Amino acid sequence: MAPVHFDPEAYAKSGRCPWTFFAFPRSLADQDGLPRDPDARGLLGAVRDLGVPVAVWVNAATPSTVYYACPYESRDALDDALVTLAAQGRWESGSVSQLSERLFEVAAQSPEPPDAMGSR
Repeated sequence: MAPVHFDPEAYAKSGRCPWTFFAFPRSLADQDGLPRDPDARGLLGAVRDLGVPVAVWVNAATPSTVYYACPYESRDALDDALVTLAAQGRWESGSVSQLSERLFEVAAQSPEPPDAMGSR
């Protein structure tokens, strides 16, 4: 099983680019950078439970977006985990991007959603 600790900031500072697979509006994050949406939190936990080193990348290049990221070298393990989750009926193929799109739509429809992380 792969270690689940991953620091995308340190990884990026070392000259490598974290592999991102889920994005959501920073305005929908709590003070720790985690999404408030239970489905989005469930995705993070489910992938970690399968041993993929995934982290929430708050300080990525896009200040208004938070990402789930893993080391580039773990992208195949991530793909395998998503296939496993789909086979178990926990996530449907394509539902990760649909969830991301839904969260961006929610944020766009919200008049000035509270920004727990302090950015505007």
